[in-house]
Amino acid sequence: MFKRVVIGAVAIAFVIFLGVLTAVLFRGFKRPAAPQIQNTSTLLKQVQTISELSTVKYIFEKLVILEDVKWYGENRVMLVAHGIVK
Repeated sequence: MFKRVVIGAVAIAFVIFLGVLTAVLFRGFKRPAAPQIQNTSTLLKQVQTISELSTVKYIFEKLVILEDVKWYGENRVMLVAHGIVK
């Protein structure tokens, strides 16, 4: 009878140990989140009148920031988009 109790207690302790070990080992392996693009405002830098078939020229700039966080590190990209519309 005593052997069964000891074997049962050891089996329960082993199962708890495996559960804790699994939780500790796989705690850092999270599913990677989708990259996030931050919405920034578009800046109208300049409006010019021109002597062409077009009558107005607009110059725009927009800052685009992309953050991508994964389990092995973070990546950040900052891009300045420059555009001219005639």
